[in-house]
Amino acid sequence: MSVTLEQAKAHLRILNDHENDRIAGLVLQSQAMLMRLTGAGYDEEAEDLNAAQLLVIEWLFRPDERLVLDDIYKLPRAVVALAVPFRTPTLA
Repeated sequence: MSVTLEQAKAHLRILNDHENDRIAGLVLQSQAMLMRLTGAGYDEEAEDLNAAQLLVIEWLFRPDERLVLDDIYKLPRAVVALAVPFRTPTLA
């Protein structure tokens, strides 16, 4: 299973319910981003992909200009490092 709303809120240290709709949207958005990155290699049970999803959610929730993005994927380098091993190779 993908990251839950409760897991995302805990990672973001959000204690109230005011941001639930926004965070729920970020959970879906981050999952879609990782599915695009990994292709058929996406595995909802993989701990590394769940960790990558939490990092994407945090990056989308609290953008940080100091964060270094990967030149190819335009995602935080830590996310790419966790997700790329699951990427299904494609032929050009």
